[in-house]
Amino acid sequence: ECLDAVSVLVGKGCSNPCQPLLRSALEATISILHILKKDTKRRALAYQVAHYHRRLSLYRKMDPSTQAGQELVKFLDGDSIAASIIGDIGNHDFKAMAENVERLLETAEYRSTEDEWKKQKKAKKSEPEWYSLFGGPSNMRALAKEVGQPGMYEFLYRYWSNEVHAGSAFNATGKKNGQQVIRPIRHPEELQAAVNLSSSLSLLLARRLLEVYVPDKLD
Repeated sequence: ECLDAVSVLVGKGCSNPCQPLLRSALEATISILHILKKDTKRRALAYQVAHYHRRLSLYRKMDPSTQAGQELVKFLDGDSIAASIIGDIGNHDFKAMAENVERLLETAEYRSTEDEWKKQKKAKKSEPEWYSLFGGPSNMRALAKEVGQPGMYEFLYRYWSNEVHAGSAFNATGKKNGQQVIRPIRHPEELQAAVNLSSSLSLLLARRLLEVYVPDKLD
């Protein structure tokens, strides 16, 4: 979906805004390559368990009867915009929603992965990355190395992260004919790169999926 959005932006001449989408697509690709490499089911369950814990964390924050909910109320004190957003959410039973997720995580399908997630959280005193479970890489850099894509991390992920975190504003300034200039919006400078990289990510992932699931159709 991110790469589809890149195609829309490229069609309108928007090169720089492609970078956050390409970063998301790269991270997704690296993650899928990790899942497909080995222990596919267990790694897929690790991804699911981390997803459910993010949802559980949200539900607990939205429940004013919990410690997390009380801390959120205190943190948002004086923020009228946040108050209006929360007010628009409606009347949901977040406690019941959280309990439902908790029951799900205790089912036989998720129990061993949930135990590993809790073990790592206790050891690290923070919520672990899904790919770090069962001895996996501890961060995205190590994950890229593990799936054989360290160059993509060093030269693309880091570069695009700077754009995501609004650290690349000065890349749009420079000198022309002795005058200070600012690059206009919809500048074509990086359009071809966006197209090439989108194609590369698509082909890389498509090839790997074929190798794993239908190798007879790879040709």
